[in-house]
Amino acid sequence: MLLLLLFVPISLPFLAFFFCRFSFVASSVPLHCYSCSTIDAVRLMAEVHDPNWHNWLEQVRTVPRTAKCADPFETVSALRHGVRSQLCSDGICLKLWFRDHQKGGDGHVWRWCAKNAEGRLRADCTHIKSSKGELEVCTCEGNLCNGSAKTAQNTAAMLFFPSVATIAFFIL
Repeated sequence: MLLLLLFVPISLPFLAFFFCRFSFVASSVPLHCYSCSTIDAVRLMAEVHDPNWHNWLEQVRTVPRTAKCADPFETVSALRHGVRSQLCSDGICLKLWFRDHQKGGDGHVWRWCAKNAEGRLRADCTHIKSSKGELEVCTCEGNLCNGSAKTAQNTAAMLFFPSVATIAFFIL
């Protein structure tokens, strides 16, 4: 295809068509995200009585729970210990990390495909730190991109997950 470009008179409409066609092909590839958690959702469900939290914890409970989901994320080891790759047809890959300063430790991680309602999420990261704990939410659009320690910087992702910040700082 690139060889063809050498012999075709290049015009603005032709370039627009070429790049639009290339973008369509690239975006039609199915997106996959890692799916796992280090969170004991069953234990938390017994402690939390709010129905919204139960809905959120039900989602966490459906992904494999393994310590290999934590950072640093080592793909081969993680896959051997139950981490899955899930199809993310109408969403965006997401990684959520949080730590309670009172409990200490390395914190907890949840990796999954989040529904991208009306395209409101974009690939980015948000990091929030308080006296009670820390929270980082990263979203990305590349295949299995939520296996990295960090993706980018953003506040839009946190607007979509305000309840996650509350549970991370006050419940855990």
